[in-house]
Amino acid sequence: HIPETAVRALFSATIGSSVRHLAESILRNEIDISTGQKSGNSTVAGVNDNISQSLMFVGKEEGKLLAIRQIIAKGISPPVIIFLQSKDRAQALFME
Repeated sequence: HIPETAVRALFSATIGSSVRHLAESILRNEIDISTGQKSGNSTVAGVNDNISQSLMFVGKEEGKLLAIRQIIAKGISPPVIIFLQSKDRAQALFME
């Protein structure tokens, strides 16, 4: 039994219709963020013109932390989504 107060989340770069239906049956008040255009029940591949993406090769784990610190120091304009390994890492970066 999952408590009513439990937070459920699903993040996926690609999601098929069967997984989407399963997620819809489990998640409450779900929010769907897509970077492509909707076509029926699926998202057409492509990048939304309002979203800026970049790829950085940073080497080892320490390089990831240094890179994100540099990006934040240069200044970023909300809204921004940053995916981190853990809540502890998010707290540490937030405290900086």
